[in-house]
Amino acid sequence: MPKTTLSSCGWRTVTVDTLITTRPCILHGAVLLCSAVGGDVSLYEGQDADSGRLIVTLKGATTVSLPVSWVPGLLLERGLYVDVGSSFTQLQLSITELGAQDT
Repeated sequence: MPKTTLSSCGWRTVTVDTLITTRPCILHGAVLLCSAVGGDVSLYEGQDADSGRLIVTLKGATTVSLPVSWVPGLLLERGLYVDVGSSFTQLQLSITELGAQDT
């Protein structure tokens, strides 16, 4: 039976709609920066916005960073997809990708 191992951990910068990973992962936190009030970005468990499960939509203010953290982290078994909305500048994600190791 394979056991789960950590394959990589760190921050990812997102500026456009992006499939972050197709593998299971743990989402630890996000920092949103917008260019106008009401700028938004949506995070989905899955591989796209159509078939994925909406986790959260983050909305921000003009040039004010919005940090969000999930402790101990959100387990996303089907991967992570980011759907960029309007007036969005940048999103920083803290994730740990999970992998399987045969032993």
